Amino acid sequence: KTMAELASIIDHKQKENGSIDFKVNEIMFQYNQNGPLNLAVRNRGISSFIIEKFMLVTNEQEAFYNKKQGHMSIYRQHEAPKLQKFKYYMSKLEDMNIPIGIDVSAIEKVDHTFLQQVLAVLSDTPYGAFAHSILVRSMNLARYGVEAIDHFGLASPYVQVTSPIRRYNDLIVHRSI
Repeated sequence: KTMAELASIIDHKQKENGSIDFKVNEIMFQYNQNGPLNLAVRNRGISSFIIEKFMLVTNEQEAFYNKKQGHMSIYRQHEAPKLQKFKYYMSKLEDMNIPIGIDVSAIEKVDHTFLQQVLAVLSDTPYGAFAHSILVRSMNLARYGVEAIDHFGLASPYVQVTSPIRRYNDLIVHRSI
């Protein structure tokens, strides 16, 4: 119960700082002895939420620590979406008559607040999951670098230490700790 409360506090603070919550559900495959039977959406429960928030804050704090101490580190960098690409994907939502509540032609810069507004407008609609996937596609690919610049989606510097087997760069950071 206490962990769930703390995870909610972390989530609230991250959103205040500009973090964007792309609610992407996992797909589960159901099998029998003859092969795949069905696809189902696995919704995130409270335990997944707690683990996700604790892992994110651990990775952010390690990045802040490395930056403050002047330690060499490999940061996961994720820049803001390119305006033209973002407008293209937003126009696709408009083309499908999905009400986003924002004039796409008036967008001059993609920032955290704007994305949070779009996601808030669409989250509880029948278009929510689809809109989330479209917005994820509009993002730039993440890369690695030695500068502690903010990760766009998380609005803070970020290193990957909680799951070092994913990429060799993550393993290097983990071993340096």
